[in-house]
Amino acid sequence: MSLAGARVEQTPCPQCETYRIGDKTGTGQKAVRAMQTVYVASLNEYTGKSTICLSLAFQYQMQRLNVGYMKPLGTAPAMIHGVETDEDAAMIWQALDLQDTFESAVPVLLTSQIANLPLRGPVQSLQTKVEAAFKRLARGKDVMILEGAADFSQGLSLGLSAGEVAALTNARVVLVTSYRDTLPLDGILLARAQLHDLLIGVIMNNVPREMIDTVRTELTPFLERQKLGLFGVLRRDPILGAISVKELCETLNGDILCGYDRLEELVETYMIGAMTADTALRYFQRKPNKAVITGGDRADIQLAALQTSTRCLILTGNLPPTAAVLTRAVEAQVPVVVVREDTMTTVSLVERAFGRHRIASPRHIEHLTRIGRQEIDSQEILDRLPKEAL
Repeated sequence: MSLAGARVEQTPCPQCETYRIGDKTGTGQKAVRAMQTVYVASLNEYTGKSTICLSLAFQYQMQRLNVGYMKPLGTAPAMIHGVETDEDAAMIWQALDLQDTFESAVPVLLTSQIANLPLRGPVQSLQTKVEAAFKRLARGKDVMILEGAADFSQGLSLGLSAGEVAALTNARVVLVTSYRDTLPLDGILLARAQLHDLLIGVIMNNVPREMIDTVRTELTPFLERQKLGLFGVLRRDPILGAISVKELCETLNGDILCGYDRLEELVETYMIGAMTADTALRYFQRKPNKAVITGGDRADIQLAALQTSTRCLILTGNLPPTAAVLTRAVEAQVPVVVVREDTMTTVSLVERAFGRHRIASPRHIEHLTRIGRQEIDSQEILDRLPKEAL
């Protein structure tokens, strides 16, 4: 993966404001570009911050705005091409095909060494590092998008909480929350109390389709009383929540026996095959595009799963399938993966993989671009951001 690929030059957008100010000597006038910065924060992990950052960036690029991105405090360390960086930031950098120096995109990576710095006394140098990186990336940009840490308080001991970084970069904060049976009203009020006027609004993510209208009707007046905007209500989307068969295999470190040309297929959910054979077929027909996790010795369950919409078979206990199962899987073009762990351990690993999936495939990005235009009011966000002379 290239972190700094070639990029088509963008024509300045006529919407991008420029104005004229006197130079320091007072001998002339010069044109100054107005740059705006949005900080995308969340109440907790796995709410879809990276997805929202990408969606906003795509929408602003479609308006022919020059967009920059950074994650001031990287919280998902990963080795990518021999470089330790943040996995989310690297994925977004590649998706947006940015040409700036990638090192500036993640000025501080939250390793155990960095996390323990406050034990030795107040930490002051990291803000300077973030500010310098931000200034480098912001040159020539119309919009800067900053992605927050796991929650808006993470990084507080380092001087890099959401409020501190937003104040440092003259950004305004959009809070991304994930719907979980009830509206996160307390969390929104807590963020408002902590961030004050830096918080400008909320995006509700992962809302069941049947609850979309209810959420809008009930949440809008609540936010208006707090002088906050509701910038989007995103429905729970099986494609955006899906991960590829390849990602599952990498997470499980399993042996792939067949279906190598189907590894990019998206798995939307998973089911556990632990029932009796006579009920298996009806059970597996309930959900399409799934992974089925079952013991390697359950040929009856495996054959039933292969009669339904199954993206891959995950066989546990390091037990290979029978010849009949493998032949049927090859005919159905369904990858079969054998893993060493037992079924419950494998389920736990699969749950974690779904929780940490990245929007990276072309199908993901195309789908994200479409729903972002429909469900996120990117222009209202832009209208609420202060303009800073560069």
